[in-house]
Amino acid sequence: MMELQELSEALAQFVDVPILVIGDLMIDEYLWGHVNRISPEAPVQIVEAGKEEATLGGAGNVIKNLVSLEAQVYVTSIVDDGDTGAIITNELQKLGVDPSGVFSEPGKISSKKTRVLSLETNQQILRIDWESTHPISNESEQRIIGYVESNIDSFRAIILSDYLKGILTEALIQNIIVLAQERDIPVIVDPKGTIYVKYREATVITPNKKEAETVLGLHIVDDETLQKVGRTLLNRLKTESILITLGKDGMTLFQKGKKSIYISATKKEVYDVTGAGDTVISLLGLGMASGLKLPKSIEIANIAAGIVVGKIGTATVTLQEIIDFVLQHTMYSSNRIMELKTLINLIDDRRQNGRIIAFTNGCFDILHVGHTSFLKKARQFGDLLIVGLNSDDSVRRLKGPHRPVIPMKERAAILSSLASVDYITVFEEDTPIRLIQALKPDILVKGGDYKKEEVVGGDIVESYGGKIELVPLIKGVSTTTIIERIAKSTNGKLERKK
Repeated sequence: MMELQELSEALAQFVDVPILVIGDLMIDEYLWGHVNRISPEAPVQIVEAGKEEATLGGAGNVIKNLVSLEAQVYVTSIVDDGDTGAIITNELQKLGVDPSGVFSEPGKISSKKTRVLSLETNQQILRIDWESTHPISNESEQRIIGYVESNIDSFRAIILSDYLKGILTEALIQNIIVLAQERDIPVIVDPKGTIYVKYREATVITPNKKEAETVLGLHIVDDETLQKVGRTLLNRLKTESILITLGKDGMTLFQKGKKSIYISATKKEVYDVTGAGDTVISLLGLGMASGLKLPKSIEIANIAAGIVVGKIGTATVTLQEIIDFVLQHTMYSSNRIMELKTLINLIDDRRQNGRIIAFTNGCFDILHVGHTSFLKKARQFGDLLIVGLNSDDSVRRLKGPHRPVIPMKERAAILSSLASVDYITVFEEDTPIRLIQALKPDILVKGGDYKKEEVVGGDIVESYGGKIELVPLIKGVSTTTIIERIAKSTNGKLERKK
C-alpha cells in the first residue's frame, strides 16, 4: 500500500482537476412506505407512501464520485425533453456541475428506475423502469461532438460511462477518442455489453470479470485463462491498457509490452458492491488526469473501491476517507517491519523520488511518553523515519539479564502503531553501525543526552553530507525509572488480586 505522504500528495493533485464524463444519465427514484395489508383487488401488498427521493444514477454516479473527490466536473449527454430530463438537469445543478453540455432529444426516454421499499425493513418490494435503449440521433451525436470540440482544451481526462441506453454509439465514441488522441488526453471506458469493438483504441478499458468472460466466451478459472482473456482483449481492441476487476479477488492490469500487474483487494467487510465500478473509474480517471502512472492510479482506485463496498447502496468516497483508510491500515500493518535487504531497495526508490530519509535507533523497551515525543520530533526532520530496533539479545547485553521487559516482536508491533514511524528493522549487534552504512540516511537523530561527536555512526553520515540532529528528552522519564517505580510500589513483587 502507498505511503501516507505519497498518497496525500497524489490526492492533493485531484482537487479541481478538470475531467469530462460522457454517458447515460439516469434517475434513481426511491419510494418508501408502510406495508401493513394486502389489496382487496389483487393478492399484492399495499404500500402507504411515506417519503420519496430522487438522485442521479448511471453515469451520474461517476459524476457524484468525482464531485465528492473535489474534481472540476464537466458532463455531456442526451436526455429527454420531459420531466426526467428536467430532474437530471436539476440534480446536476445541485451538485455544482454545469449542465450546458446536456442536450434534449424529442422522443428520447431518459432512464428512471423507481424502487418501492418498505419503511419497516428497507426491503425492496418492486422496481419500475422507464427507459429507451435505441441509439441517439445523428443530430444528437453532433451536438455532443461539438460540445467536446469547443471545450476539449479544458479537459485532462475523459470518462465514458456506458450503460447501453443509447448515448454512447460507436460513431460517437470513435470521434471522441480521435479528438482526445490529438491532444494526448486519456480516455477511460467503463464498458457494457458484448460489442467492445466500439471502444477500440481507448486508453484504458475496465471490464469486470463477468463482462470480460462474456465478450470472449471464455471462462476465467485460473491465472492462465485470466492472462489469455486480458491479452486477447488488449490486442483485439488495440488499446493501451485493459484493467479487469475481479471483485473480492482484486484487479489485474494488462499493458502493451509489459507484464501484467495484480492488485489485491483491500481487506474490508463487504456490505454492498453497488457502484464500486463507478468509484474505480472515477479514481482511475482522476489519477491519469493528474499525471500519475497508471499502476499508482489503480492502487488508489482499489483503495477507494474497498471503502465504498463497506457502505450500503450506491455510495461515493471522499479524499479524507481514502487518507483515513490508509492511515489506519498503515498504523496496524506488519508491512512496516522489514528485513534490511528489503528496506534498502524500498528507500532507494523513495530517495530517487526526492524523499529525505531520517534514522534513529534504540531498545524502546516499555514504550513511554519520552519515546513517543522523541519519535514524533525525529520524524519532522525527514519525509520518512526508519527505526533501528535492538534485538532481545542485543538489549540483554546492553541493559542486563532481566531486560528487555517487552520481547522484540511486541516492541516492533507497538512501534509500528505510531504514525511517526514509517519503517522498523531489527539489528543483532550492540550498535547500529551496519544499518547506517547500508541505509545511508540523510538525517541521523539521537537524544539530547548525547553530544554530536558521541553519536555512533555520526561520522559515517557526515562523510557523505548527511546531518546529525539531537532532540531534547523529557527529563525524569525512562524505562529504567518506570521499572524502579513499579518495583518500589510493589516491594519488588507484582501480586494479582484474587
